[in-house]
Amino acid sequence: MKILQVIDTLAVGGAEKILVTLANIQHRKGEKVSVLTLLEPGELSKQLNEAIPLYSLNRKFKFSLITFYKFIQIARKFDIIHVHSAHNLRYVFLASLLFRLNKTIIFHEHSGKALMTERVKWDRRFIYPKIWTVGVSSKLCNWVTTKVGAPSKRVFLLPNIIEQKAYLRRRNINSQCIKILFTGNIIPRKNLNHAIEVFGTFRQDTKASLLVVGRVADAEYFSEVSSKVHQLGLQNDVVFIHDCNDIQGLASECDLALHSATSESGPLVLIEYLAQGLPFVAFDTGEIVRLVKNEFPEFIVADFDKSTWIQRMKQLLRSTTDGKRQQLRSFYENNFSEETYYERCRKIYETALPS
Repeated sequence: MKILQVIDTLAVGGAEKILVTLANIQHRKGEKVSVLTLLEPGELSKQLNEAIPLYSLNRKFKFSLITFYKFIQIARKFDIIHVHSAHNLRYVFLASLLFRLNKTIIFHEHSGKALMTERVKWDRRFIYPKIWTVGVSSKLCNWVTTKVGAPSKRVFLLPNIIEQKAYLRRRNINSQCIKILFTGNIIPRKNLNHAIEVFGTFRQDTKASLLVVGRVADAEYFSEVSSKVHQLGLQNDVVFIHDCNDIQGLASECDLALHSATSESGPLVLIEYLAQGLPFVAFDTGEIVRLVKNEFPEFIVADFDKSTWIQRMKQLLRSTTDGKRQQLRSFYENNFSEETYYERCRKIYETALPS
């Protein structure tokens, strides 16, 4: 089958990273896969295998008939049109109606939080029953069937993955300073203030450092977080990195991670920690957390009580051995490996294609 992966642009982001990872896996498996961006290629396009054809429409005006026609001319060459994110689905579906493109459209929603908090719009009720939907969480899939009205046979669960990178473990739990990692763009929903407060209390009787990795997406919140760091006297212990794309490299050097976001669909970063055998303490939200909680309940907390977080941190630091790290990597391989993801995705394609 010929597959066209479609997105607006491959800027740095979760959905974009999944597309690149999936396309590279499909290419290695011998699939005829291409990628199309409606706008410019974007930074992550550099991570695509060079052999994967990349089309960029560089659209200037959203409803340009010329750009619609260019898209259709490319799309006609493929069997599967795999569209990522809701705003791109509307564009692809409209183009298909205007030019009578009779192809299998698979819509891949990577978050869904914004969709599920608003009233279901008429266009979704019209579009979703006519396409095939892939959701990254059970909650999202249930919303598509119960609220939007898509047939359950056309909705599939496909938890996200992250490509595992090979790193040698470069830290020792018996080292003098415990190295803790926090990853997430700096916005209120990531709840970095909580992690800072937890670290500040933990730091009172344990020598430790906190590495915060994420771009500043909310300058006002970053100012608030920076004030918190100074207020607690942690400016020599908290380090910010705003331009890192290699989380797994950092994870291989750390002893523990914190994830205090109040709401998530994944979160993807927990898969990166699992891939490197890094234990973490995370709030109970998201599809990945749901899976992890069944196997490693000690990693997940149900509230934001600081004493509970600190207790879990100390418990994990005491109990984490090389054997435990291997358990985490094995859990990654069984649930989030390339092979597992590829097979699940291919079965969706085979189901959706006309007999």
